[in-house]
Amino acid sequence: MNDEDLDPMSIEGLDARLVNVETILPDLFDMYELRAAGGPYYWAALDHDEAVKLWDELGKFVTWLDSRYLTNLADPSYRLPGCWYRHPIAVEELTALIVSHRAAYDTRSAKASSALVDWHNAHSGRLSTRSSSVPAWPDAATAANTANPTPARVHSA
Repeated sequence: MNDEDLDPMSIEGLDARLVNVETILPDLFDMYELRAAGGPYYWAALDHDEAVKLWDELGKFVTWLDSRYLTNLADPSYRLPGCWYRHPIAVEELTALIVSHRAAYDTRSAKASSALVDWHNAHSGRLSTRSSSVPAWPDAATAANTANPTPARVHSA
């Protein structure tokens, strides 16, 4: 008889489940401890390869965000300027936005939730006003209609 044949609520079944948990727990703790401080989105803690990977992901996300949301707004000044990647504040805010978006669209949970609605309520209004109103992004209004180039190199943010 193997573990799968056991009634999960019987003593034997509970014991088998406990053994499984005890087996995987050390690996989970190791994975947690090996993670960079701040996680995979904390630019200052990333090595070069991790930063290059995140830049690529962020660039794709920004392209998607701009084409899916911002280009569909009536006012073109809401578009992200093509130079967004040159502005540390923009990079940090867009990185936070991608993290939030990924959490809302996490498909590992089979449970229904309001995460998608919450993401749109919390961020879509800000998306339509943020890029044109942030004074830390110089010339954002004049650069609003430019394409979003892929950064040629990884900037430390």
